[in-house]
Amino acid sequence: MSETKKRKVKVVESKTLSSRYDKRFVVVDEETGNVLDDAQGYGYKSKQKAMAAWSYKNRDKSKDAEKRKKQRMIKAWLKEHPVVGDALEEAAWDIVKRNVPPETKIDTKLVKSILKKNNLELEGFSARDLLSVWKRINEKSRPQSLLFYVGEKELMENRGFDDDRFERRTSAESSVRSFFCNP
Repeated sequence: MSETKKRKVKVVESKTLSSRYDKRFVVVDEETGNVLDDAQGYGYKSKQKAMAAWSYKNRDKSKDAEKRKKQRMIKAWLKEHPVVGDALEEAAWDIVKRNVPPETKIDTKLVKSILKKNNLELEGFSARDLLSVWKRINEKSRPQSLLFYVGEKELMENRGFDDDRFERRTSAESSVRSFFCNP
């Protein structure tokens, strides 16, 4: 059985792992002084990283199971209602192609408008949860399909076509790439 009460820990500089110009930190038990975490013998480069690692390793894992369950529920809901995924996909491409005003974003407001337009309601999760799962599902396929536009731009430039559309398109590509590639 695991302990129910949390240990009191502190982060201290390790004299043995630190060098003159490279300070290393370890997590120790406040009561006993025993080293609880030393980054596999290397020590952490900062106090913040040491505490973050300790907190992550000792988090409440039951919340992780709840999060995974919610994600599975949202994926199933998206499969039952493909019109939402298709509308989000279409909005993403419209942003890339600059068929919409520049201030248009894929956000919870857009998700809510798609749901309202299709007379759908969410039960057990929010529009924000839906959007984050949709992004995670699509983050692998979007950047590769956007490469088509990059290749098209280079092809047009090599043939001597100088068109302002492609400049606008590449700035949209970079913003969409950052949208889909950043967690």
